[in-house]
This record gives sequence, C-alpha cells and structure tokens, in this order.
Amino acid sequence: MILHIGASWILEVAERAGRRDPGVDDYGVPIAAVARHRGETLEHPVYDGAYARTAALVHTLGHCRWLERSDLTVACAVAVMYLEGVVTLLGA
Repeated sequence: MILHIGASWILEVAERAGRRDPGVDDYGVPIAAVARHRGETLEHPVYDGAYARTAALVHTLGHCRWLERSDLTVACAVAVMYLEGVVTLLGA
C-alpha cells in the first residue's frame, strides 16, 4: 500500500516545524513535491518504496527555495512524519 500526501499536509507540517519562518514564498514547490512523490509512468510508480518517495519529497522541499528560512528543517520534518505515517499504515 502506498501512502500519498497532499500540499495541504506539507503546509501543515511547515507551520509546525517552521515556527519561526514568516511565511511561504512559493506555493509551487510543495505542489511540485507532491506531484513528484506521486509520479507514475505507464501506470507504474516512478519511485518504488516509501524511502524513495520520501527522498523525492526531501530533495524537492529541501533544495528549492519556498520558505523564507526553514526549507531544510521542514523537509526533514516532512520526511519523518511521512515515514511515521507509512509505519502506522502498515501496522508495523
């Protein structure tokens, strides 16, 4: 089973993890991160497995400037929370 997240979820994590960050400069980055992590080609996932999908999220959120100060902090928080969600979903 694949756990997919949305841009609104990323923005919620950003609000919690980036408490000292005044705001979002580019809403396109979380939207792009979601599209990348959900990516499919010929009905097959581009990223196979939770770790690969998490890496795609972190890469996009951490390397593209979209917050005023806390891009990497939020990217790491998204990774941790996504993987925790995967573990919960699988009941491990």
